[in-house]
Amino acid sequence: MNTLAYLIFFLTAHSGISTSITMDEPTRIDGFCVTNPNDPYTNSHMLSFYADVVLSIVSLAVVHTTPSGSTAHEMLERSIPGVFGHGLGHLFISFSTKPDPNIKTSLYSTLLASPLYLQISALPVLFFFWYSLLKTNKYIPPLHLYVNAIVHSFVLLTPIVPISSSFAYVQTVLVLTLNFYDIFYRPNNEKDVAYNWYWTVSIPFSTVAWIEATACTSFLRDIGGHMWYDASIPLAILVFYYLVRGFETPKKVKEV
Repeated sequence: MNTLAYLIFFLTAHSGISTSITMDEPTRIDGFCVTNPNDPYTNSHMLSFYADVVLSIVSLAVVHTTPSGSTAHEMLERSIPGVFGHGLGHLFISFSTKPDPNIKTSLYSTLLASPLYLQISALPVLFFFWYSLLKTNKYIPPLHLYVNAIVHSFVLLTPIVPISSSFAYVQTVLVLTLNFYDIFYRPNNEKDVAYNWYWTVSIPFSTVAWIEATACTSFLRDIGGHMWYDASIPLAILVFYYLVRGFETPKKVKEV
C-alpha cells in the first residue's frame, strides 16, 4: 500500500496537481535527492555505491560466520548480489552525462551524449541491476526472471520512463513483482516466521523514500541524500536477520 501511495504522490507532483504534501523541487527534477551533483566521486549516487559495496561485504561476512539452515539466513544470503547490483546501477548513473533539468530526458538520449564505454555497458549494467534484485526471490521462475530483467532494462532506456521518474518506476516494479511471486508462487508450507515478518524490512526504506521526496533541501541533501535509501535496505535486512533467526527452526539437511 505504501508503494502505491508513493506512486500516486509522485504522479500527482509531476502532473501539477496541488496537494497538502508537496514534493521537494530537487527530487522532483532529478528523481533522487542528490548531494554534490557536480562531483562524480562524492555525489549521492557514488555514496550509494560505496554504501552498497561496504554493506554487501558486511552481509557476506555475517552469512559466513553465522549458522545456516534458516529462512532468514537464506534471505540474507540471496540479498547480497541485489545490494551490489543496486550500487552498480548508481555507479553507472554517477558517470553518465547529466540531463537537462528542463527536459524530460530519457536515459537513452542521455547516453548518446556520454562516452562510448557507457553506451556499450548500459544494457548489461541494467540487466544485472534488475536480475540481481529480482533474484532475491527464489520463487520467481528462471524464464520469468530473465523476461522481467530484459523488459525493464529496455523500458528504462526509452522515453517511456524519463530519468526523473526512474526511481519511482524501479521501486514500484520491484516491490510489486517481489510481493506477487511471494504471495502466489511460494508454497504455503514455506510461509514461515521469516516470511510473515519480512514485510518489516520495507519500513526503513519506505520512510527514507518519503523523507527524500519531501525534505531533500531542508534535511537529507546535507547528509548524503539518496545514499540513505540504499543503505537502509541492507541494514534493515541485517536487523531482520538477527531478530528473526532466534525464532526459527533450522531446516533439516537431507542426507545423501
